[in-house]
This record gives sequence, C-alpha cells and structure tokens, in this order.
Amino acid sequence: MRVNGKGCPNAYFVLLPKSLGMYLCTVMSLAVTLTPSGRALVGNPIKLTIATDGIAVYTVIVDGTPAYTGSGQGAFYVFLSEIILPYLSAQLCSNENGNAVIPISGQYANVMVSVSDDDGNGPVTKSLMVYLGGISRRAFRALGGNNIFTARFMAATNFFFTARGTASLITMKEREIMPLPMIVPEALQVVCGSHSYSPSAVAGTFAALNLAWLRAYWQTTFGYLPDHFDIYGYHAKAVTIRFEASPLSKDSYLVRFLDSLGCYCLTEFRGGASQGVDMGDDVSYQKYDAVTDSYAEGRNRLEVHPVVKMSTGYQTEAELLFLQELLQSEDVTLLSFRGADRKVTATCDSFEVALASFSPGSLDFDFRFVDADITLD
Repeated sequence: MRVNGKGCPNAYFVLLPKSLGMYLCTVMSLAVTLTPSGRALVGNPIKLTIATDGIAVYTVIVDGTPAYTGSGQGAFYVFLSEIILPYLSAQLCSNENGNAVIPISGQYANVMVSVSDDDGNGPVTKSLMVYLGGISRRAFRALGGNNIFTARFMAATNFFFTARGTASLITMKEREIMPLPMIVPEALQVVCGSHSYSPSAVAGTFAALNLAWLRAYWQTTFGYLPDHFDIYGYHAKAVTIRFEASPLSKDSYLVRFLDSLGCYCLTEFRGGASQGVDMGDDVSYQKYDAVTDSYAEGRNRLEVHPVVKMSTGYQTEAELLFLQELLQSEDVTLLSFRGADRKVTATCDSFEVALASFSPGSLDFDFRFVDADITLD
C-alpha cells in the first residue's frame, strides 16, 4: 500500500510476511541526465533522459526564455536539438573590424532543462552550453563517449570552429581570409618567427580571431606581411595558419558559405565563368475556347533563374575536399557579381577526387540564383 508518512514521504510500504517481522520502505525517485554534458553542438544529438515512477513534466529554457514544455511517463528520452536550433543564428564577422578578437553573440546559447514529476520530486535542473554547427555522424560515432569540446575545441589542437584544414594546419588564399570563430583558450598567443602578439580576450568566451587585423598589425609593427601564424593556446602550440598568394586570373570570383561548424568561409573560383538560365519545369494545361468549342493549350509564365557556371581553377587535394562543405551548405553567396551579392545554391555534377597519385585538378560548379528573374541581369 502507498503511505505518505513523516518518516518516509512519497514512499511505498510493502507488507511482508510476519516471519520477517519488518517493513520494506522503497523511496520514489526521479532520475534525469542530459548528454553530452557541459557543452554541445546543436547539429549533433542532445539527449534528455528521464526515469520516474509517475508522470514527469520537463521544460526547456534557452537563454532564460521557455522554449518548450513536454511530459512523459516512466522511463523515456527526448532529443532537444530541434527545440534549440531556432534560437541560434550564424554571425558574419568582418575583416574590417578593428579588434584582434571579435566577440560573437547569438551563435551559442545557455540551455537549462527543469524536470518535476507528479509524485512531488524535483525540480531537477540540468544545464548545457549549445553552439551552432555539428560534426558528421561518422565523426560523432567515432568519438564514442568522448565530447568534441574536450577532444578539440577546448584542447591544444585546431580549436577553431571551421571545417577548413586539418588538426595541425589551416591553409587559405589571401583573398579567402576571414575571422575564425573559437572558444578563447587560456594563454592565447599568435606567433610568426621571432615576433608574437597576445590578444586581449577572456578565456572561455566565444569570439573570432581577426586574421586580417593581425596581418595588418604585423606589417605596421614589425615591417613585414606574415605568410603564416602559429597559434598557441592552453600553453602549447595548437595549429599553424598558412596564407598563400592568390594566383592572377582574369576570371576570379569569391563565394562565401556557411560550413558545418557554423563558420563563414570564403573560397576563390579562378576558372572560366559563364552565365545562362534555368527555365524550370514547363507545365502546360488545357483551356476552353468558347469560339471554337474546343480546348487549346496554355501555360503559366515560366520563372527564370540565372545560373552561373564556374570552374574552381586548379586546387590541391585538401582544397578539393573542402569544397564538399560548399556543396552541403544551406547558406551560399556569390560575392560582388555584377555589382551585387547574390544568394545562390551550389551544385557540382561530377565531384571526383583522385585517391592515388594526386595532382592538382579542378571542378565545375553551377550557382543557381535563389531569386527568379524574367531576364538576365
């Protein structure tokens, strides 16, 4: 029988045989776990697990705003990423910003979950810092029980929120330079040769390292334009960022896109470019003609989407693989095309990269304007 007594509130008393001469008190419980713990990427699973003997009600609060309230009975779990995602947005940091480290807001949020049940247990609260972006399912599975923040973003490795480069090297053309988001590490330091600079930034905050500002600082202070930076964090060398001169080309365009880790990237297309149109589907219908008492064919006016075809020019193996991020991106802009920035979708009919005996190659991309037009610009 169930008894709410002073000695054992919210408990079940089970009457045992007299031969045992005792009562067994089983306390009602509410267990709540939130994984990963500490920090997470919204593009990967964020799992709330609840176990109760009754009915539990949970509320998800994002930066102090109640975002969702749900309930469940017994043992159950809920994935929270879709609830949190609308509260995050990518932030575009400019090379023209006058700071070495640019603070970023809106790209991460403090998430708190409060859980109570109908037996009077709770509220139990769990909190998590969630950032825009996500790693691939394959990489997430390879982590096992480890957290990507412990393994990379808060460790002496490539701690930048960018899919460009490897664990120890980031390479970009000079025209492709953009600020790189990061969780500011302890002892952040930028080094080139015998010169160094320690930006003023609070460890643990989310910000972007302004590479263009740092190169200008080097030229003004030390009298030369660096071709690389060694980045130190957590009292150790983390990654080298190498800058390469952009080859001269009469046909050169810049494409900006959002990569899978929530970082805006620039990539340069140096091959030949041409412009055409995508007429969409030509759908016709039959309309009645009262004069001839018959049907004639008609159609709606077609939407015309300009399409720009471009070659990447010759790219290294790492650059070609990085372009996969462009093909997957939901936010792509063709910059300064005929005097304006154009939102586009990117496709590549034949994306192939040689695995052995690699030599520089190129790929052909189609950029379709997302806005329809009736004529070419």
